[in-house]
Amino acid sequence: MTSRLSRSLRRGLPALIVAGLIAATASSASAHMGIYVAGIKGDSVSATGTGTYTLAFSIGHGCAGPRTTANPLGTYDSTSLEVFIPRNTAGDFLLDGATAVEPQIVDSPAYRATAKFTTVGTAVRMTSVVFDQFVLPASNNGVNSKDTNFLTIGVKLPSLTTLKAKTYAIAAGGTAAAATAAKLYFPSMQYCDVTNQGVGIQAATSTRAALTDTKEPACTSADAIQTTLVDEWQTKTRTPAITIITAGTTAVAASTLEYTGNAPTIDPAATNYFCSDATGYNPRTLELANKFSAAYSVNTKTLVVKVAGSALHSGRKYAVKTASGTILGMATLNVNGNASVKLKGTAVAALKTGDSIRLTFRGVLVGADAA
Repeated sequence: MTSRLSRSLRRGLPALIVAGLIAATASSASAHMGIYVAGIKGDSVSATGTGTYTLAFSIGHGCAGPRTTANPLGTYDSTSLEVFIPRNTAGDFLLDGATAVEPQIVDSPAYRATAKFTTVGTAVRMTSVVFDQFVLPASNNGVNSKDTNFLTIGVKLPSLTTLKAKTYAIAAGGTAAAATAAKLYFPSMQYCDVTNQGVGIQAATSTRAALTDTKEPACTSADAIQTTLVDEWQTKTRTPAITIITAGTTAVAASTLEYTGNAPTIDPAATNYFCSDATGYNPRTLELANKFSAAYSVNTKTLVVKVAGSALHSGRKYAVKTASGTILGMATLNVNGNASVKLKGTAVAALKTGDSIRLTFRGVLVGADAA
């Protein structure tokens, strides 16, 4: 299950890092929002309409979730970000200058970037970019929001003169003729994979944590366990934006154009209340993270378990269990520290594809995988 979470005081904002000749401004006073022009924060330079600019979106924090013994800060690692290309109500692409030029993906070994497209007439236009296959830690040595990453696209930005000449419907900023700047918003969706981490959203009838509590309450049958947390950076005062000005001038809020359909109009959602499932864990911090796998065959009703351990632990015996603690079998490391076991039996036959399989040593969880 995926939860679209509202913002809370424990959250900051994704930062929009802008390298290029533009003025960049954030639509929030949050300290977590950082916008850089040509790598320097605070510079304001005009776009000429002819240059290509590098926009790097930087997530400044994790998703808020339940506080637990293992995660006392209640923040969860970010694993994906979708950035939407600015458009107005009429469907116009606001980055277009005199001609339509598509944004470009800036590839990196640090992430995967996948563009989404739509067909407008005979043209194929990019509507958003999904960045994934990365894990951005929510905290560093017990302190939140100390890690960031640059998720990058290349765009040809229009000049303010070009934007003022357009006939786009204006949501704010007065008239185009008197405009001193134009603001373009990049709505974004931040995702945090919390599969099997015991993250829950409380039902309306559930008992909330007291103000003095340092952990969220245990989830009940009425609560909903989540697989993904979502921060929607598309609301008022929270949507990343860039402001384009004319060289030698300063943007004035009252005469900064914002466009209908692009300027955010959504109020932040009501606060969610969290709970924690005691069987949850963080798969990335387990001793055998990425060294344990489980594959279930529905046809043969067998479970193949593989462990890539260390020769130092030759002969070590691990228990293979379900999420509820039912023992499915044992896996013993060979002289090289590896194990490959095919398990059968009544408990194995009752499994379903995708069930969480746990590996424990002397009762301690050391590995997990989906069957």
